[in-house]
This record gives sequence, C-alpha cells and structure tokens, in this order.
Amino acid sequence: MPGTNNVVMFVAFDRNDRGEAVPAFTPRQASDEAEAVHAVEILGGRHAGAVAWKREAQPAVGEIGEPQVIAERGAIGDFD
Repeated sequence: MPGTNNVVMFVAFDRNDRGEAVPAFTPRQASDEAEAVHAVEILGGRHAGAVAWKREAQPAVGEIGEPQVIAERGAIGDFD
C-alpha cells in the first residue's frame, strides 16, 4: 500500500521485586527485522527476556497497526 512502512522495535525485560517482567529500558527502533532479531538474541541472554515486534504504519494518515511479534526470548511483559 502506498505510504505504508513497517516500524520495527525491540526491548529487554528485567524482573522487579515481585518477580514480574518489566521493561529494562524504553523500546528502541531497529533499522530492520534482522537487527531486531539479533538484539533479542543478545539481550535475552543478558536480561530476563527480550522481544522484537513490527507494526505497519501509515504516517500520512497517522495510523499504526497492531504489533506483530517477530522474536522473543525468556520472560516478557507488556511492551505495547
């Protein structure tokens, strides 16, 4: 669709005092899916877990689609 692109993001999770998976940092944008998957592989080994997702975006009309998980490792919490 014209004017449509994918936004690819990733974030790592640590466990809080109650054992819940919480974001270790603000979600970061990746340049492409391969970079995001690689980040999940690395971060998933250093944190409780990590996830990467993509969304279809139509900036011209200000719309963004639902997240589609492309990679996950370990414990993840809310990332949307």
